[in-house]
Amino acid sequence: MTFKQMQFATILFGLGKAINRTAQKYPAFKERLEEKNFTAQIKIVDDSVGRYFTFDNGKIFSRRGIHASPDICLMFKDAKRPAVEPRESQAWEENGFLFSFHAENRSRL
Repeated sequence: MTFKQMQFATILFGLGKAINRTAQKYPAFKERLEEKNFTAQIKIVDDSVGRYFTFDNGKIFSRRGIHASPDICLMFKDAKRPAVEPRESQAWEENGFLFSFHAENRSRL
């Protein structure tokens, strides 16, 4: 694992902690999370580094690795710059980030 990939993995780990802390600190945020049930993946396109976040009725689980079938995925071309090529069933680019999701799961987001 390169230094940039390690930085990327560390940031993703911290993101999970930040989401959990925010849910503990702000009841309105926690209530909003209780409405959501989906898995979000953030990864590098080549699957070398990734982390997924599962939101399940207000509970948030963060795991390292690549999820087999996330509901939504944010991919980066490498640890330094965002991806520009879609790899899932539907995708759109916004502010240099590539978001993709499976159409059948869109209503849950």
